[in-house]
Amino acid sequence: MASPVLIFVGCWFFLTVNVPYWDDYGAFIKYFSTPWPDRWQHLFDFHNEHRIVTTRLIADALVALNGGVFNFKAMMAVGNLIQLAYAAAWVFTFRKSRLGIAASLPVLWILLSFIHYENSCWALCSVQNVIVVALSFAACLLFAKRGQSRVAFVGALLCGVAATFSSGGGLLVWPSLFAMELAEPLTEAGNWRNGLANFVRHAKTSATRLSLLVIVAAASICGYLHGFPGGTTEQATGVAARVVNGTLFFIAFLGGLVPLYLAALALGFVLLPLLVFIVVRYPRIRHPEVFWFMAVEIATMLSAAVFRSADPHAAVSSRYCIVSCSVFASIFFLGLEVVPLPEKLAKWGLGMATAGVVLYTVAFLAIGAPLFAQRNELMRRNILTWPAHLDGLRSGAPEEDGEYLQKCVERGVYNPASVLKPGEARPGKPEPWLR
Repeated sequence: MASPVLIFVGCWFFLTVNVPYWDDYGAFIKYFSTPWPDRWQHLFDFHNEHRIVTTRLIADALVALNGGVFNFKAMMAVGNLIQLAYAAAWVFTFRKSRLGIAASLPVLWILLSFIHYENSCWALCSVQNVIVVALSFAACLLFAKRGQSRVAFVGALLCGVAATFSSGGGLLVWPSLFAMELAEPLTEAGNWRNGLANFVRHAKTSATRLSLLVIVAAASICGYLHGFPGGTTEQATGVAARVVNGTLFFIAFLGGLVPLYLAALALGFVLLPLLVFIVVRYPRIRHPEVFWFMAVEIATMLSAAVFRSADPHAAVSSRYCIVSCSVFASIFFLGLEVVPLPEKLAKWGLGMATAGVVLYTVAFLAIGAPLFAQRNELMRRNILTWPAHLDGLRSGAPEEDGEYLQKCVERGVYNPASVLKPGEARPGKPEPWLR
């Protein structure tokens, strides 16, 4: 189990650079261009359709700990630590599976592989995209213990609130927690008929928990949506095109741990019937917290399919891969519960799956790491030629973002000279960073 962890940490050490990239300018550079105490007014500002409060709080904490200087590589380190903690939570969860902790090996390799290169080597994505999934998982795990501990129940609500204000996908944790509470009679009875018969009785006995859940959920959702500017949509033209493209988007997203569209579609078509089988067998599931966490991520996929149906190929993205891998982990875990395979066959399948995943992730690293290193070197050299060459900034609006970057440099929040190698001079005849 140490191998994927060491590879994951090594990727951060060798394949990250202290340079802003695309959305980093809006999320951090623009944010830090405003000094205290006025910056508090922007803590809850939308970034596209997302409130990224937890990400900004982490960034503020790093600045405070680093003497007022923000380091993008340090932000990636925090995001990677969150991803490691998330992977560890899955290992802990797999201890309850029929094959024990060994069953977590393919999931561990997938969750810590280089297919997440954007989420592990891009400052904003490393925190925003990972922490919302990790908090949603924590909320479901804690909520499963609500009957044993009030602390667990309160912890689940707090994780839900934090997930909501981490990214838009965090809103979807509330329906799952609500459904987990209402569906408890199904898993207690072990079948649909008796479970539905006990539904009303259970709703009455859990009325206090349901009331608190509804109050906190409503407050969080309303707080999030207040002043909502509208989501970014890229929908296909025409109802038929939206249905077809949306379906293809969802299936490719489901198989998105393979970064090639046709391969992702193929894997998605394999996983889809397993997903349906798990849903049908829900009353027999002994760990509904995993099922309802999977429901959160499936809902994320469906919402993306609805609003991004213009291009199904966009479903295969390294930024989205944490969602695809989370659903894969859930299907794998739940499949071991509900698919009646003989133990010997299950162990053989686990060995084959682990070997295949290890070969796949190592091959992806061998091909992708050199290309990513070249990209980072180009970004590093571009920031060294700024501000003479604005087009060198990897940004959607170089001129505007360059002004925010200039404010950060003048205030000492960001130091481009930190990317200089020992004895290296800035290329060409660059303008001074400080004016």
